[in-house]
Amino acid sequence: MPDPPEPPADSSEGEDPDDSAPSPADLPGAEWPDKPIRSRLRSLPYSRHDTASRVDPDAIVGRRFPWRMLLYGIVLIYLLCDLQLFNGPLHRALEKRRDLTSADRAIERGWVAVVNGETISLAHLDRAVDIHLHLRGKTRADLSTSALRHTRGAVLQQLIDDLVVAHHAAGRDHTVSEATVDAMVARFESQFKNSEQLELRSAAQHFDAEGRRARLRQLAIQIDWLESHLASAPQVTEEIARQWFDDNRAAGAEGGFVAPEVLRARHIFLSTLGNDTPELEAKARDLHRQLTEEGADFAQLAASHSQDQRSNKLGGDLNWFSRERMPADFYDPIADLQPGEISDPYRSRLGWHIVEVTDRRPAREASFEDMRDEIIAYLESEDRRQKIDDFLKNLRRASNIAVFPEQL
Repeated sequence: MPDPPEPPADSSEGEDPDDSAPSPADLPGAEWPDKPIRSRLRSLPYSRHDTASRVDPDAIVGRRFPWRMLLYGIVLIYLLCDLQLFNGPLHRALEKRRDLTSADRAIERGWVAVVNGETISLAHLDRAVDIHLHLRGKTRADLSTSALRHTRGAVLQQLIDDLVVAHHAAGRDHTVSEATVDAMVARFESQFKNSEQLELRSAAQHFDAEGRRARLRQLAIQIDWLESHLASAPQVTEEIARQWFDDNRAAGAEGGFVAPEVLRARHIFLSTLGNDTPELEAKARDLHRQLTEEGADFAQLAASHSQDQRSNKLGGDLNWFSRERMPADFYDPIADLQPGEISDPYRSRLGWHIVEVTDRRPAREASFEDMRDEIIAYLESEDRRQKIDDFLKNLRRASNIAVFPEQL
């Protein structure tokens, strides 16, 4: 039997490959593979013994000019020169940032906070605190040291919120119509009995007529922009209000809500703001004499002389109120008056009052019907307050804020 043919030699065992073998590109229908340049170079045929003709792709790539490293070097040299040698734009920006956030510099210049590069001065905070207390019938002398510090901190947070909203609204070029500004100005000026009182208040806040309108325009823009970004609150239905009433009544110590004693009264009010004179007290006592001795009509005198713009058009009517709803220095002098009785003229922190009690209701357990409107208003207000708080927190997170508590 003839010997079987020997198997062909394996070219990987030392034999040279057949140089005459066609490359894949020479085969009919073959296409050059879609590979990166380095893979393409490595797929070129060459003889492993022909080192002179071998192409080293890494050597080709390595001989490329190092443009990237050169660019990195130029940028690094520029940064070093800007920061260390020439006090360039980047150096000045960093110095300004350090300057604005330095506690020592803040104390030196009288800053209490910096919001997106805009400072809030100690004088600005003091004015805002005085206005805040005045609207509540108080002065700084009425507060303890800790209470005053707490109030200053709360007012500062309000100023920061105002600036944050103003910056975001300005950054988006938000604006309002002149009619909106006119309405805001009219509402502000309606608080004052005459132009003299208006100018006195404006001077206390360092505003002339032009500055006052500009400030009210800014306030209108902030309010309108904030409103436009608040999601509409869901309507509080009677079912929701009743559920809240039932849940909270069951949790109460008495097992129910108590409607406190309430009064209905009307008053004549003379403000002492910028006019705290003996003549004003004399006027209050003369009006009281007309009511008690001459039988003058209370509603007519209130409409003619009361400086409470909300009630004088209603004959001085304040509607129903409880002790909890009124300042003590207003409520206490009339707490024991019976319907039809008129108080003597008395002084609160806001001015002179002459009050006639027109009706009283004793304290009693409150039903849902008694509290329905108040509960709905409360739930709507709470929902709106929560939305505003959440929105302001998001704005603050997107802002650069530095506070210097040493100044409080």
